[in-house]
Formats: sequence, C-alpha cells, structure tokens
Amino acid sequence: MTPHEFIAKWSASTLKEPLPLEKADIDTVLAAADLDWSEIDPSILGTLFERGLDPGKRAQLGAHYTDRDKIMLIVEPVVIRPWLAAWASEKRGIDAELERADAAKSPAARNGPSPATLPPRRNSGSAR
Repeated sequence: MTPHEFIAKWSASTLKEPLPLEKADIDTVLAAADLDWSEIDPSILGTLFERGLDPGKRAQLGAHYTDRDKIMLIVEPVVIRPWLAAWASEKRGIDAELERADAAKSPAARNGPSPATLPPRRNSGSAR
C-alpha cells in the first residue's frame, strides 16, 4: 500500500466524512512527516487541531483542549511505531553491511587461509 493509499484509507475509515485530500495535499503531509519534529511538544498538535475546527462545532464536540496523553494515543501508533519499525529494519541492514565490511578487512580475508589452517597434503605419488 502506498503512502497515498494509506492516508486515503485512514481518512475514510477514521473520520465520519473523508477528508477531501488531493495528491498535492497528501504530498504535503508526507513531506511534513519527513521533517525533524523531535523538539515539538505533541500537545501543540492538539492546539492546531482545535484551531482547525469550526468554532461552533468545537463546542459541540467538546474539543477545547487535547492533553498530551490523548495526542499520544494518535501520534504513537500513527507516527512513532511505524517510524521505529522502519528504523529497526534499516538498522538491521546497516549492521549486516558493517559486519560484511569488517569481515572483508580481516587479515584472513585479505591474505587467504594461513598454512596452519590448511589440511595436510597427501602424497599423490605413493606406491600401492
């Protein structure tokens, strides 16, 4: 499933009315997802969400403040878990490449096996 398909499916399954997202909108969301958000307190997302609501509907929904724990209910499974899973996969690949590079640098890999590790030679010209 492409990121565009995922966002469209999430929008349709999570919201009463799917967001009218165009490809450009989804590209903007994906570009924002690639930014470093580590210095942003997750509660700011609640404030942004509230400000995006129609003021009359905000009171109807009771959306006056969303605390950090509630925001993390969304951020953790939608942002953090997928990012950590992707990072774990990338890290495994990096670790495997580092191991291959270390093995290629070892003296045995550069010089071949030492005479002490070779099997003894057989005398091929021996009489029966």
